[in-house]
Amino acid sequence: MKNNQKGFANIVLIGALVVLIGLVSYFAWSKKSNQLSNPQPLTTTTSNSADWKTYTNNKYGFEIQLPSDWQAQEGNTDVSFNSQENLKVFEKAEKENWPEGPANNITFLYYDDITKQAANEGITLKSKILEEYVNLSKYNFFDSKKISFAGQTAFRGKETGMFDTDAIWMQRDNHVYKMWLQSKVGMDAQLSAKILSTFKFTEPVSLVDTSNWKTYTNAKYGFEFKYPGNWEIKSEKGDVIALNVQFGVDIEKSGAIGALHVYKNMEDRSQFNDYLNGFPSRLIAVNGMDVKEIAAPGDGESSSIHYYFEKNGLYYVLMASEAPWVSKTKGAKETARTILSTFKFIK
Repeated sequence: MKNNQKGFANIVLIGALVVLIGLVSYFAWSKKSNQLSNPQPLTTTTSNSADWKTYTNNKYGFEIQLPSDWQAQEGNTDVSFNSQENLKVFEKAEKENWPEGPANNITFLYYDDITKQAANEGITLKSKILEEYVNLSKYNFFDSKKISFAGQTAFRGKETGMFDTDAIWMQRDNHVYKMWLQSKVGMDAQLSAKILSTFKFTEPVSLVDTSNWKTYTNAKYGFEFKYPGNWEIKSEKGDVIALNVQFGVDIEKSGAIGALHVYKNMEDRSQFNDYLNGFPSRLIAVNGMDVKEIAAPGDGESSSIHYYFEKNGLYYVLMASEAPWVSKTKGAKETARTILSTFKFIK
């Protein structure tokens, strides 16, 4: 009987130990799970942004905040950002004639057409959509995932090369941008994340030559903007639209390529808004104005771009359309972006 009781006690003891181990394992797993789902920020003395500076690039229309001692260097289609520690590595490489140069902390790159980048990798794209390139480029750009960056969809993954490189690809219409995260000298993971979180598009991309552009001025509503020298302007009042400024190459014969509408009431454009609400939009800053940009497809392969902003109780809509079968509309959306970048209120 004693032996049975002793055996029973051993079983109870073993059972208690199993339960105890299970509880310890559970709480350890639970703590780790909470850490994964609610990651705590790491502390660092280098990420205090109180004295950071803002770098603005008007050519490609973006800005980013950097630690005060970082430096930006502009190239033809790229901008590099480096910490002081990493700049010293560049100085050492130059003095010692390194066979391979060091890497930048962060590099911003611009591509006017993703199909060219794909062709360099031996990839043929059926469209100019970035996601197609991401899906096909399994070697040069891999382990990618879709993320939200600068208020829009982007792709983050790894790139092959000399350095362990993270890359973020994003697209605005046919223009493609990449952020390279290369050297970790003077930049830890938290600092890079904090720098990237400050990136935002400001003015629309403008690679259009405006040297021969003319200026349209409206004294009544107190604004002006520039437009191509070979375009004409037709301005008229309306019942629903307080002001309709049409522009194009030959408006009477070919019709307007784009227009600027001014509304006195938000309700006056509600039907127009309902149509556009289903399309992708984002907010951008242009000359101190908050502007909503909406890109909308049309019939066939046509498309349009729309910019909304308001001032002094009036509502403005700048728009332009492109259709492959109408040669005069080629580049109209790009021109509209440039027109927007020149728009300013004069009273």
